[in-house]
Amino acid sequence: MQYETTSKRLLKKLYKGLVPLVIAGMVTTSCTPYTAPTTTPTQEYPTPTQEYIIPYQGKVYSKFVAIDERGNGVIGDLMVETRKGDGMVLVDIDELSFWLDVQHSIRTAKHVAFDYLNLSEAKMDLIYSIKTYAQIIEGQSAGAAFTVATISALQNKALRDDTIITGMIREDGTIGKVSGIIEKAKAAKEAGFDYFLVPEGQSIQISYETKETRRKVGPMEIIETRRYPVEVDVEQLVGIDIIEVKDIKQVMELFSLD
Repeated sequence: MQYETTSKRLLKKLYKGLVPLVIAGMVTTSCTPYTAPTTTPTQEYPTPTQEYIIPYQGKVYSKFVAIDERGNGVIGDLMVETRKGDGMVLVDIDELSFWLDVQHSIRTAKHVAFDYLNLSEAKMDLIYSIKTYAQIIEGQSAGAAFTVATISALQNKALRDDTIITGMIREDGTIGKVSGIIEKAKAAKEAGFDYFLVPEGQSIQISYETKETRRKVGPMEIIETRRYPVEVDVEQLVGIDIIEVKDIKQVMELFSLD
């Protein structure tokens, strides 16, 4: 009986101590405010390069000038069309002999054009149609013309039809020097262009004049032929306005109709 009494007393003490704790825990739990889970709606934003928004697509016809296999300047026809797609470049060219030069120039022109307009290349296809009417021996000098036409097609804006350009296009948008400036200027003049844009430092060309001298040494006559470098002002020589350009920004300002 003494054991039962002691056990009962212990249980009563434990019971009295546990009940307030349980009640306190229940009160504390029941008083904690319930907050329903919330979901924040997600929203996709276009990248700064307009990857999801392509503002323009169009078609532009232009001209370019090059050198043929005989060393003469020739005018070619260029069409650039832009449309929504997967970033492909399609080229229709009638003269494969300078395909490698053209391929490199178009690739660079594409990159420079999209950088200039701050657009993504991934959502736009480019179509180039190039007609030459002669066997062209080099195509890198048409890089600047390809870039101008590509930018204008993306903007769906026409170009001045009294202006033509020669020059390489570099990745940073600057215009590189090329050969055959005098021959190209003559072709541009004959085709009716008023303005010929050339890379910086190329409005003055170095030409070579041949001079022959004769002198007698005893009974013999010695003839000597020498070539001398002469500076030539292309504008005065050909009769076409020459404008030197350094980068694509300056070029687009000169081709703009605005």
